[in-house]
Amino acid sequence: IIFGAAVGFSTRGIGDSLSTTLETIYHACQRVITWVNYILPFALCALVASQIALVGLEPLVAMLKFIIAFSAAAAIVLVLSSIVIWWRARDRLSYLQTLTALREPVLIAAGTRSSIACIPSVIKSMSNTMGFDKTMVELVAPLGITICRYGPTLYYAVATIFVAQLYDIPLGAMSYLMIFVGSLLAGMASAGTSAILTITLLSLVFGPLGLPLEAALVLFITIDPLVDIVRTVTIVYPNCAAVAAICGPDEEWKAQRLAEAAAEAMPAQPAEGGRQAS
Repeated sequence: IIFGAAVGFSTRGIGDSLSTTLETIYHACQRVITWVNYILPFALCALVASQIALVGLEPLVAMLKFIIAFSAAAAIVLVLSSIVIWWRARDRLSYLQTLTALREPVLIAAGTRSSIACIPSVIKSMSNTMGFDKTMVELVAPLGITICRYGPTLYYAVATIFVAQLYDIPLGAMSYLMIFVGSLLAGMASAGTSAILTITLLSLVFGPLGLPLEAALVLFITIDPLVDIVRTVTIVYPNCAAVAAICGPDEEWKAQRLAEAAAEAMPAQPAEGGRQAS
């Protein structure tokens, strides 16, 4: 804040040159991410193949019900998020176009398993491609991805219910309330964590319910490279829906698109020589 204030009080030429430099670095990083997108699918396949070759299929089979349950819950959240995004952009884009516009952030989330790495791509897709107010997007997107951890919250809730059923421990209304509150707090605490650190936060939910974490920890660690992909995507995509719900459309972007559409629809004028000949 102090540095920004100092730059603001500097002469206009110096402040503008710094802004131009930072803008150049920002666009260069976006270009690098675009290039990386071409190899992300292959890297993702290599990651999954390496994990299966290391641990075998037995842990995957043992945790298959959990993987299916968590993936199904995440799929419901993603579908609802896509509907919210489309509804907010329905006057500019079709449902299929909204899905295509967010392809880059989803690929980065799946390939890097880092929601923070997706922030520049989310800003680019939501503002440049989908036409939301860039100033608001640049404020809401980083804040939401850092604080609103939808993926880990859903993961902790499903994992707690799975382990409770595994040990045949009955859950009442109060238990589900504790799972909801504990998963929410653990999800917020997961900001900046990944892999094993994210899994160990299950103790925040397991502890009040008296569930044993040590016995299931090894299984959760074994399948985490696969589950982490879904967990990261479920952080990024619902936050895109939150950005769409909060931020309004960019009127300049909308006017430019309407002008381009009108220019394309306008019939081509005949050349001057053609009119004279006729």
